[in-house]
Amino acid sequence: MNKWLPFFVLLWLSTQLSAQDEGIYRLYYTNPSLINPAATGFNNAHNINLNGRSSFAGFAGTSRNYSINYNGALSNSLGVGAGIFSETIGELSRLDFQVNFAYRQQLNEITLGAGVNARFQMTTLPNSIYTRFDEQVLDAGDEILAAYVEGRNNTDASFGLFAKHSGGTYAGVSVLNIVQNDLENISEGASRSLFQNYNIFVGHEFEVGEGVVIEPSVLVGDALYSSMFYDATVQAKFLDSKLITGLSYRGGRGGEFGILLGTKLSAFSAYYSYDLYMGDFQQHNSGSHEFTLSFEFGKRN
Repeated sequence: MNKWLPFFVLLWLSTQLSAQDEGIYRLYYTNPSLINPAATGFNNAHNINLNGRSSFAGFAGTSRNYSINYNGALSNSLGVGAGIFSETIGELSRLDFQVNFAYRQQLNEITLGAGVNARFQMTTLPNSIYTRFDEQVLDAGDEILAAYVEGRNNTDASFGLFAKHSGGTYAGVSVLNIVQNDLENISEGASRSLFQNYNIFVGHEFEVGEGVVIEPSVLVGDALYSSMFYDATVQAKFLDSKLITGLSYRGGRGGEFGILLGTKLSAFSAYYSYDLYMGDFQQHNSGSHEFTLSFEFGKRN
């Protein structure tokens, strides 16, 4: 049984590939456009973000995620974004191309935004998969397996609303997997709601002293082919964000506890998070690591 333990674990993990990247990255609060297209260009600047995540480090073949994305304000009301995301889980590879478009409007002390996201995804398995595992585990004539070896492509879209008050409160909701839910209905004759998968994100920035901000936030999400989850995060920002620390807990998927360290120096920001899975699988790995590097330029007045 131990011989096949890595394969069955990776098979379980691979079910997460069809889920949105919103459920993968834990540092989304440093770049809200990752989970809600309406937040694109919301800070009235141009932003380039580099992100990497190693899940369940120390266990061979577990998920590795990398991304580079841009989002920026073309004007005081229009925002655009684009990104490339890659993921590998064992032999399985995914490449994801995304674009965001957003419109925002200032209403007294509240900025309101609406946005859409479109994505094209390619998922592949190498031909060598047939020789890597025993025939008792993999059926060489399996049509689904053959489809992934040839390369399986799909498209999807999401829609979001985002708002921020000048007092520091922000909230957003996004509807996910709009195209894929519609295709599920057509192919299976199902009656899935196009609004079945979503993210709801709420937070507030409390100024508790000179250069000190405490920022609690909550994210609740449910993506296609993935179970519902919730995140509770508290960030503490000192010296005008030159030092950032935080704690987070993710529930609904076995439970994960995380810590955050970061810094923001003028136009450059860097963040690191470390997560521990609370389930039995944690004994087989040394936790998950994630980093984000951000560059901000051309801020509009």
